[in-house]
Amino acid sequence: MGVLVSDVNFESKSCASELGQLSKPTVENNILMTNDSHEENTPLLIGDTDQNASSSYQPIADDDFDDPEYAQTVRRAIHAIEHGVYPERIYQGSSGSYFVKDIDKIVRLASESFNYNAVDRAKARTKQHFASRFPEIGRHFHRLGLPQKVGSFQLFVASCRDADYWLRRFYYESLPKPTADAFQVEFEKLVVLDYVIRNTDRGNDNWLIRYEPSDLKEEGNSNSQDDWGLVKMPKIEVFAIDNGLAFPFKHPDEWRAYPFQWAGLPIAKRPFSDTIQQLILPLLSDNHFVNDLIQDLYHLFKQDPGFDKSTFEKQMSVLRGQVSDVHLHSSCFN
Repeated sequence: MGVLVSDVNFESKSCASELGQLSKPTVENNILMTNDSHEENTPLLIGDTDQNASSSYQPIADDDFDDPEYAQTVRRAIHAIEHGVYPERIYQGSSGSYFVKDIDKIVRLASESFNYNAVDRAKARTKQHFASRFPEIGRHFHRLGLPQKVGSFQLFVASCRDADYWLRRFYYESLPKPTADAFQVEFEKLVVLDYVIRNTDRGNDNWLIRYEPSDLKEEGNSNSQDDWGLVKMPKIEVFAIDNGLAFPFKHPDEWRAYPFQWAGLPIAKRPFSDTIQQLILPLLSDNHFVNDLIQDLYHLFKQDPGFDKSTFEKQMSVLRGQVSDVHLHSSCFN
């Protein structure tokens, strides 16, 4: 299992193909710099020092998460950082994502620089240098290291590649019909999710595909004329990741500035499948379901210390409009 941190925040690659699955509550990070001047390759997290002991991470480690397994993952990540297993930059993408392994170098998380600006990095380096050279002065510093930041911390999705990789493969290697149909349904779930939450950043590099190739069946009919009758069908799953730029408080002014990159795919040109029309679209036309969804989102969003009810109501106004649009457009397929 792994985790990753991205952007200014602890932002993870976890998320799912189901509508409405959201990230875990936010946690804080406390970061110190080394004296190395190579900013991208130098870890910003160091082990215990006289000025900053491991207790700096206690508010995170002791946080009362509602998921024990998740809490344990956070503690393992902190334990690794405190024992010198530092974050490693992921150079794919533009928002600053990172991995960090656990103490056994299995679980992975993230972030060397956390997108701190040059001024913050220089101040942190200078303070730490003075504190090491002149301890009497260092004791008077309000804080050593970089300022704290708040962000989400989510689990890494294993055994996946970005959609762009698999879409190129599938262009030349066609899927058997049962697998292609399953992929269509998974993709349509992503479409509905993106549209309802008005995701403004869905490129083919931030949704993932887990594809398990076919295996030979233990007992096959060698006389079968259907080659696929001799193998188990390949399995395929879709995972939506990097959903941080969703739930806008107003509708984007220019649609073309925030395109859904999947809109140009051949599978996006087809009407919604019977599965989606029968299982998901009826829910979006049910006012009770939509109200319950918004209530659940309210309880989740208000955990944020910066939660603003007025902004939330604007976000939900956009969401209701998106839900109405999905229902309207889907009706022409019935």
